[in-house]
Amino acid sequence: NGYAVRNKRENRSSRAVNYDWQNSARLIKQRATGKTALGSEE
Repeated sequence: NGYAVRNKRENRSSRAVNYDWQNSARLIKQRATGKTALGSEE
């Protein structure tokens, strides 16, 4: 079933985009509070 494969691929890519967005939002927040990436908890 090609549709299921395509759907799975789209889900994976949208999840990656969402993760990137959350990551950059976290970096922006850290920059706004004056923290560097090195100073983060992660």
